Amino acid sequence: MDRRTFLKTTTVAAGTGLALSSTSALAEADALAAPAISRGTIELSFAAAWAPDVPVFGDAAQRIQQRLGQVLHDRYRLVRAGPGDEAGISFGPISTDQHPAFGFFAGLPGSHGMEPHSLQAWLTVGGGQLLWDDLAAQHGFKPFLAGHTGTNPGVWTNRPMWSAADLSAGPIVLTGLGQDLARKLKFLTLDVPSNELVGALASGRVVAVEWGNPVAALVLGLPQSATHFYTGGIHRNGTAFGLNVRLAAWERLDTAARLAIEDLAAREFMVAVAESSTHAQIAEQAIASMPAIEVANFPLSVAAAIDQAATELIHEIATGSPDAARIRDSYLAFRSRLTAPHLSS
Repeated sequence: MDRRTFLKTTTVAAGTGLALSSTSALAEADALAAPAISRGTIELSFAAAWAPDVPVFGDAAQRIQQRLGQVLHDRYRLVRAGPGDEAGISFGPISTDQHPAFGFFAGLPGSHGMEPHSLQAWLTVGGGQLLWDDLAAQHGFKPFLAGHTGTNPGVWTNRPMWSAADLSAGPIVLTGLGQDLARKLKFLTLDVPSNELVGALASGRVVAVEWGNPVAALVLGLPQSATHFYTGGIHRNGTAFGLNVRLAAWERLDTAARLAIEDLAAREFMVAVAESSTHAQIAEQAIASMPAIEVANFPLSVAAAIDQAATELIHEIATGSPDAARIRDSYLAFRSRLTAPHLSS
């Protein structure tokens, strides 16, 4: 199903009159802006985690690629990175492969996660960005918050889920720290490309999938192979995406280009959050109307098990290095301020 067709038809049916903010840009996304090439032009390579046909997130990657070509002035030329090449600029989920402490910036599982705007606030005014910069510099890149799945990704499965043990019946699809969490709970995880998720769930290759957000999952076709959809999810506050610039490339950029990339990342984060929140109700209505899908809240016993395992995981990450401990302390201190009671006047 085409994402824009889905959103157009469901929006009209719901009578909301909403419009997808990126649709007009996507009509031109295949035409990458090409700044004039002159003497001294610096070439920058770009790569994204999603192919253009991946619902929602492939659209975002195309839009970012197009706009990068527009905001980097004539001194720079943006090109696509080749297979296996290390891109100068990359866009995708915030990976924990290099260090588990990156999970604080990606989004923690269970109730430990912060909603998108709170995560952004911690980074911009709570000192989180400085900590992220320090950790990322050790791994050779400059990071920016540039996207988000939105809250409540939900879990798709082809069997009822009553307890955490029901997730141990076979591999499940999770990202980031969710994989470390699964190991603590003795779940198996499996990395499955997005274009294989529908078949993997239908065949029993995996027993549950948490991927993207409900709109992306609908367009991808996950309801075709699922019998149950559990709202909320393991990463119930969603997960973030980063726009990363290799330090070697960052050092070649002038001040105007650096500011342009920073502004672009901030704008793309706002677009992603706006899209996910705006279309969440449409997606929920569409899922609820499907007779073959049973919709239920995420089981409380499963949520409790996830929270306990996440608490242990956060402690383990923090004891792994001084950098991780500083990130943990800053994150938890800022999060506690958000949940602390306020004095009434």
